[in-house]
Amino acid sequence: MIDRSGPTTTGDDTEAGAVVASLQSRAGDDLPETGLRPAVERNLARFQSARVRDFVPLLVERHVRSELLDLSRAAPSAGADSL
Repeated sequence: MIDRSGPTTTGDDTEAGAVVASLQSRAGDDLPETGLRPAVERNLARFQSARVRDFVPLLVERHVRSELLDLSRAAPSAGADSL
């Protein structure tokens, strides 16, 4: 059994990087990593105690995409339609 209770900085960085890359590829690189990474890390923290981690990156990506869509609806800008 794998103990995921301790800090996994490398694993978290890898997960965050993968989610950021996926979001950027969907948006055509219009979204800077500096803007995405805090949202991704905040949402990853929500699932820190999840026992099953297989779908965490997918859930985080969906949450961040939803946040970005909400922001784009509040203040429309170019490139937001590609999310």
